[in-house]
Amino acid sequence: MWGVDEPGPIQTFNTAKPHEIGVNPNQSLGKRDNFDANEFYNLSKKFIEGGATILGGCCETKPEHISSISSFK
Repeated sequence: MWGVDEPGPIQTFNTAKPHEIGVNPNQSLGKRDNFDANEFYNLSKKFIEGGATILGGCCETKPEHISSISSFK
């Protein structure tokens, strides 16, 4: 799992200003080679507990990841 305890009230992995280029999350958080559906569920649960209302995925997200969070409807 990532080495930074996210989510938090302030996202600490990217401190770029609007006119700056941000840090690639893979560089600051580490590549997610073995991020399985259960870990994705647990991270998503933290996001919801932090106030997130929309969940989804991006690169490296597989159908089993999305399926694991579908119970949050």
